[in-house]
Amino acid sequence: MFRPTILLLLLASVGAVAAPVPVPGDKQVMAALWGKTAGRAEFEFARGQLTVRSTSGAPHVITAGNATARMDAPRTARTVTGDFEITLRVADATAPAKGARFDGRVPETGAGLYINGGDTVSFRYYLQQSYDRPDLYSHFRTRSWLVRFYFGSLADPALTQNLEPVLHRATTTQSCYPNGCGLGGGWKVPDGKSAYIRVVRRGQTLTTFCSFDGEKWIGPGAPNRALEKSLPDEVTVGAFLSHNTYEKPTATFDNFTIGKPKDAQPK
Repeated sequence: MFRPTILLLLLASVGAVAAPVPVPGDKQVMAALWGKTAGRAEFEFARGQLTVRSTSGAPHVITAGNATARMDAPRTARTVTGDFEITLRVADATAPAKGARFDGRVPETGAGLYINGGDTVSFRYYLQQSYDRPDLYSHFRTRSWLVRFYFGSLADPALTQNLEPVLHRATTTQSCYPNGCGLGGGWKVPDGKSAYIRVVRRGQTLTTFCSFDGEKWIGPGAPNRALEKSLPDEVTVGAFLSHNTYEKPTATFDNFTIGKPKDAQPK
């Protein structure tokens, strides 16, 4: 008489044990991987990619050094302590329109990694896309050092104002520290290629690497000695989208990882 009841209880307990674990949704996965979000933009995580869409139609910047109030670029944020290795792919990013209205010297957009060490210390490593007129010696495409020196030394903008602006795509670094800021060069990114970027911190040294396929890496880039003197042990890191135009650009990121530096440098 009691056997059916016992059997039902046993089946119910087995069913309870075998119940599937809920799968985290996109929002939970995004929060665990990318951290918090900030800035005037839409953040969408789907199929392993984070897409950031600017919504304000006004310039967004991310910097430090007496300019913390202007740190309004859409971004993610996680806290990291000690040595680290951060990798990110800029899968796609909107380039500025050739005739876009902008603030500054030329219209440009930036998408990549940032490291923030407080109100006056920051580092950015990103894909920069800008429309600019070519310099004269690049325009004539000469290999003569004498011609390059002559035309390269002529700084009058009137000499190039009639040349058609071209889109430049390259990785760039920007460092800000208590007594100043500085820009650093990177590597040209071919048209149609994504930019994989990596920042490695060892002690007080930051080095950068670049890849176009995620396998073969270029680098390391030159470390910034002035920044290293000011970099605290705990920093905030993340992806960002900035621009100086009055458009609404979009950037898509993936392959985002944060870990300890590997013993061997990427090849």
